[in-house]
Amino acid sequence: MMLRPFAEAGGATPTAAGNYPYFPGNDVAKKITLLASGLGGYVLDIFGGIHPWSVAGQPLPVAMGGYPYWAGANVARDIYLDPAATAASASGYVLDFYGGLHPFWSSTTTSPIAITNGPYWQGQDLARAIWVQPTATPSTTTGYVLDAYGGIHPFAGTGQALPPPIFPFGSWPGQAIAQNLWGG
Repeated sequence: MMLRPFAEAGGATPTAAGNYPYFPGNDVAKKITLLASGLGGYVLDIFGGIHPWSVAGQPLPVAMGGYPYWAGANVARDIYLDPAATAASASGYVLDFYGGLHPFWSSTTTSPIAITNGPYWQGQDLARAIWVQPTATPSTTTGYVLDAYGGIHPFAGTGQALPPPIFPFGSWPGQAIAQNLWGG
């Protein structure tokens, strides 16, 4: 995996990544996330590993102290990084293929709230992406999970009310074609 800078509509190309994970001969990088500073972020691998990366000349963001990991299994589907995360302190969630949301955190912060109310498809590889509401914090997290068929399902952390259902949405029953979820 190589991290390469790009620009949109003639904009200035950002500084290239200078320190990033590399998995020679292995197709294991799943998703990338960016710190709000734009100076680095994390790469999620298919096993749930969360690897820091930084732009040239910047130190690596802090390593994760706690995170899910499924050795040898292609389980991880998406990553959400708290927008307040910095290079010194970060937390968020990893989505697994059944729809489970697993907290991760650096050794410089505490675990975000457990997600206890949401979709879960035991034994079925259906979860594809998460979107967390912009008002969420590590102690008040709510949002939505996208399934492979286009269904959008609300989730909430312990003690939080589910967000309202989203309807209408695209749906392709029996056709696993949905890949990503985005909101504003």
